[in-house]
Amino acid sequence: MANNKILLLGAGFSKNWDGWLAKEFYGDLLNRKQIEASFELTHLLRDHKTKGGFESVLEYLQRQCELSYSAKSKEMLDQFQAAVLETLADMNKGFVNQGAFQFELPQKGGIIERDATVSNFMAGFDAIFTVNQDLLLEMHYLDVNVSAHSMNRFTKAYMPAMHEMPDPGRILKDWLKVRWKPAAAEVGKPLAARMQPYVKLHGSAGWLDANNEPILVMGGNKAGMIATSGILQWYLQLFEEFLSRTATRLVVIGYGFGDQHINEAICAAGSGELKMSIIDPLGEDVIKNAPSRFNNEDRDQLFGLVRGEETQTLGKIFDGSGSALNRLRRFLDG
Repeated sequence: MANNKILLLGAGFSKNWDGWLAKEFYGDLLNRKQIEASFELTHLLRDHKTKGGFESVLEYLQRQCELSYSAKSKEMLDQFQAAVLETLADMNKGFVNQGAFQFELPQKGGIIERDATVSNFMAGFDAIFTVNQDLLLEMHYLDVNVSAHSMNRFTKAYMPAMHEMPDPGRILKDWLKVRWKPAAAEVGKPLAARMQPYVKLHGSAGWLDANNEPILVMGGNKAGMIATSGILQWYLQLFEEFLSRTATRLVVIGYGFGDQHINEAICAAGSGELKMSIIDPLGEDVIKNAPSRFNNEDRDQLFGLVRGEETQTLGKIFDGSGSALNRLRRFLDG
């Protein structure tokens, strides 16, 4: 029986296409009008620069609203969230200008190695999960025909129970303006046949709930926020269910192990047949360098699941030389 193959992506994945890591949001946010106009927000951003960055600021502001709600605390939270959303939007603009999603097509003996491309590698997974909220994959992978490289299991990737809102005034698709809403009737239902699930665990830019509020999970109490969203609750359940399947191979690219609910889901499945390979400049040490609030028992358990690491960039892994990509394939099939 073939292994169950899962891909988990974090900000380090998008970084390969000039996406920004959380720490790189800092310089951009400092220049946002909402931050410039507020001494308090500027001070908070600087104070939390080495304490978790902008998400730590969000966590602080969210807690202030919960503990001592006032018009002032709500205004500061709203201003900071608006600045973060603008920064995310500007990062997405950069992805529009990326052109091709692939790196330079790898060659071997002068022959293009089309099997050694990022899209083809991704097509081999039973499901793709991400904590990212950017639009990189929507722009460059979601509509790709993946049938040839998924052994005809999938035609393309899709976001379960999420539907693109029609825009009669738009002729050409502008990903920066596309809006999505969840279909409540489809939440919890069987996944679509011959479609590869692409699951955004923390929501996304462009997602709106029934009240036209953004579906974005940022800051401290992510598990609590997820619990208030039917679509995100189901998405987390899907992640847990895929992880718990027999003979599971999990490849993690660019996730810094900073989200406790994600770590707990991986650890809970670790008592079964789960094995993990990590692609990150730090390799498996990214677990050791995760935030200090990390549960140490979980940290040890995660280390115990690691059966492979790659510290090279994706550009190097998919350059056609074959060695690192062959190691990944051996991990997935072994």
